[in-house]
Amino acid sequence: MEKATVVMDRQRRIYLPRKFKERVGSKFFVLKMGNEIRLIPVQANPAEDLGRLGSKLPKKSVKQLKKEILAEASRGL
Repeated sequence: MEKATVVMDRQRRIYLPRKFKERVGSKFFVLKMGNEIRLIPVQANPAEDLGRLGSKLPKKSVKQLKKEILAEASRGL
């Protein structure tokens, strides 16, 4: 995990260090979670990213995946 301390200027702007901007881009969703603010990078092509993630899923039917998810969830209770 990388981290950095940043400061808000008088115009309420926060500047990210270059090492972060080069990796994640310059457009973000901003989430307030309790006392935290999180920046989630907006992907240039979300559909392409979902396709890439989907190709990594096991080759199982939706019915089989659902069954496994429910079994795993019941074990966690």
